[in-house]
Amino acid sequence: ADLASILMDVGLSNIPEERYLESIADNLFPATASHALEASVSQKLHATIKILNQRPYQARWEAHSTGPGVIFHNCPFSQIIHKHPELCQVDRLVVEKLTGYAAKQQSKIDFVGPTSSVCLFSLDPQSKIGK
Repeated sequence: ADLASILMDVGLSNIPEERYLESIADNLFPATASHALEASVSQKLHATIKILNQRPYQARWEAHSTGPGVIFHNCPFSQIIHKHPELCQVDRLVVEKLTGYAAKQQSKIDFVGPTSSVCLFSLDPQSKIGK
């Protein structure tokens, strides 16, 4: 955890934040994208969850009236997330990269209180990400 925190500090001091976070997301899931043009939304989400669960995200998806949501029951960055909350943006970028849809974080795991036990990213299948 200490080394990861130091690497975050060094990277953020040398590279613009958005580009650094995109680089982290790309390196976590290199050359991985489940947003094939012919796949349905549910097919893309099933493929995304399968890929995410190769890491310790404990992810699932569910349908909502406003659109699908991707849910993480575990935060792989939990030991340093308080010092580096920008890592939540890495997760958002990963969800966008894997699904091909714009994502917005609706809630995040609350490690000190009972506010939320999951991270929830809402997706907008109408807003495609061209990565």
